[in-house]
Amino acid sequence: MKKVFYAHNLLLYGTPQEKRDIEFLEKLGYEVFNPNTSEYQEAYKERGMEASVDFIRQCDVLAFRALPGGAIPAGVWKEIQIEDLQRLVFEIPTFSLRKKLSIEETRLYLAETGQR
Repeated sequence: MKKVFYAHNLLLYGTPQEKRDIEFLEKLGYEVFNPNTSEYQEAYKERGMEASVDFIRQCDVLAFRALPGGAIPAGVWKEIQIEDLQRLVFEIPTFSLRKKLSIEETRLYLAETGQR
């Protein structure tokens, strides 16, 4: 089973959103490494971002959760940007930010972008 590092803001630790995200990643078939563990926290206190790199190296994929407005917190951004790690990185979708377009809005969008 492939392992995913779940990068997310500290404010989500222990919340229902964290639980939903983990369940979502498990349904995708991943074993989830959640940095919301005492093992990770101790390593991070001792070595900072180098600890994150070590834990991420043990994973095949990195999934991250942006903030509700779409901004990516600094720590999560650093984890995404670790250059020597050739990993698939994907954002866990926030569907509440999505806007459904009507048929007319879709046609207007396609016209404005030169698609039709």
